[in-house]
Amino acid sequence: MNTGKIKKPFYWRLVVIAFLAVLTLIPYGQVGQHAFVDLDDYDYIVDNPNVKYGFSVAGVVWALGFKDQDHHYWRPLTWLTHMLDFELFGADAGSHHLVNLLIHLINVLLLCGFLYKTTGHLGRSAAAAALFAVHPINVESVAWVTERSSLLSTGLGLLTLNLYAAYVRQPSRQHYALTLLAYLLCLMAKPILVTLPFLMLLLDFWPFRRIDLVAPNRDTDADPKTPRMRARIRLRFTTRNASPPLAGLIAEKVPYLVLAVGAILLSLLRHGTTVSVEQVPLTLRMANAVVSYIKYLGNLFYPVDLAAFYPFPQSVPAWQVFTSLMLLTLVTVYFIITIRRRAYLLVGWLWFLGTFVPKIGLVQGGLWPELADRWAYFPAIGLFIGLVWWVGDGLAGKSKSPIRATAMAAFILLGILVHLTWKQVGYWTDSTVLFERMLAKTNANYMAHNNLGFVLLKEDRLDEAAWHFKQAIAIAPKFEPALASLGTVAKKRGAHEEAVAWYERAIAINPRYGVAYLNLGNLFFDRGEYRKAIRYYSTGIEAAPRSSLLYNSLGAALTKTGRLNEAVVCYKTALQIDPGLQIAAKNLNAVKAASKRPAPD
Repeated sequence: MNTGKIKKPFYWRLVVIAFLAVLTLIPYGQVGQHAFVDLDDYDYIVDNPNVKYGFSVAGVVWALGFKDQDHHYWRPLTWLTHMLDFELFGADAGSHHLVNLLIHLINVLLLCGFLYKTTGHLGRSAAAAALFAVHPINVESVAWVTERSSLLSTGLGLLTLNLYAAYVRQPSRQHYALTLLAYLLCLMAKPILVTLPFLMLLLDFWPFRRIDLVAPNRDTDADPKTPRMRARIRLRFTTRNASPPLAGLIAEKVPYLVLAVGAILLSLLRHGTTVSVEQVPLTLRMANAVVSYIKYLGNLFYPVDLAAFYPFPQSVPAWQVFTSLMLLTLVTVYFIITIRRRAYLLVGWLWFLGTFVPKIGLVQGGLWPELADRWAYFPAIGLFIGLVWWVGDGLAGKSKSPIRATAMAAFILLGILVHLTWKQVGYWTDSTVLFERMLAKTNANYMAHNNLGFVLLKEDRLDEAAWHFKQAIAIAPKFEPALASLGTVAKKRGAHEEAVAWYERAIAINPRYGVAYLNLGNLFFDRGEYRKAIRYYSTGIEAAPRSSLLYNSLGAALTKTGRLNEAVVCYKTALQIDPGLQIAAKNLNAVKAASKRPAPD
């Protein structure tokens, strides 16, 4: 690894750190005033009994994946940081947001440090890190508390690359072990950077220069009759004298690949379910993946009209697939042709393409979107690197005038990005603002209609809520949360039979939808039909065995029918699942007190 640059004085590095810190804080400082949003924040974090009480033995065991995780992705390190947040700040949303911001700032500095250490270009490293710091496409990762996992995995991935750079500079078992440990932690934050070992091999070419491309020797390798142009294109890999052979560089990455494969298998085991190809055909997934690459490029170069959820398409026009594939191929071929002069272009491009693979949608789980801005958080770094180094090389050797003009243009660009990012961060202020933004900037967005309806339902704005739920069903007839929510609207209106019909439609689509069973049981419980309530609660527990509310409600229904011993078991189970469920504790104490009273004569 040869930086080719003289190390800058320490104070210049401090200036860069201060600049990047201020630049990052300007648009993101407002997150300290933001609320949690009804987009996984409550289900995953705020109402998660394994997280919201801070650290506990049971919670840590759950986070590490040794207990049922209700089909959450395996990301133990992320869960532990959320637990720490509750230990320090309780349920103060602003503090949770500020932790996300701090992690993002650390990631910005890690990126700058990695590029500077491996290339020696402080200005270019700062420019690439600045683009990463304030590009609007990264807002979703920073301003959404639930996306802590992406922030952590990226930060630990960048730490892995920094440690790998130290290992390349001074190979030793200690450096190698530290790098491997950092990568393990990266996967424990979120097993998404499983392609990092391939990226490390790519970085061996540039900027580490452990792999060189050399033209064949015309006297020994090339046929004299071979046309000159063809001889130039015929290149072969070799490694520098101080580096292992190519096979050795590949073998060096095997332990990282083993960790990656293990994380994939464990994550699939914990999550349990994926979307089958019968539901979403593989051909549709592949078509959407190809077109999505171009849409990501569009969002990167024209970052306006961004939204938190882009619905997966029912079909993708063939002309879009063909055009996108041709464009991706042409760009790749051009970067291959220019590899000897501008290796950073191909490396940055393959960084972008390759690290997107795990989240491009060939394997899907849950409500998979067409694309997601948050998924570009790490891949976009490759494009930032390629762009900045391309501009930097174009200015090399030029007079001061074009350099000054380019610097001025760069600061104007950063100003525009800061403005756009500030606005985009503002759309994450609360649930209402977020979902209204989603409806304004996307078409046929059933998720936005449903979630906005849910917010309105909590405010008892029943007519408006019902309208949004019906819009969601019109777009996605089998979207069971909207069906169940219409049941709740009917229940609040006193339309008992209508509510039952909506809940049963939701259950018919998803027999494991515990919320619908809970609401159905509550409906009959309120009418005094306790046996029916018991039946629905019991079936719901079979579908959702980690629901403390179902156990508590079943206990209440059993109490009403005089089955006190069974009720005690239910209340205790509810408290094992959620130790802070006060209604279960109150019910348990009441049953115990009733059991001690002498029977009437």
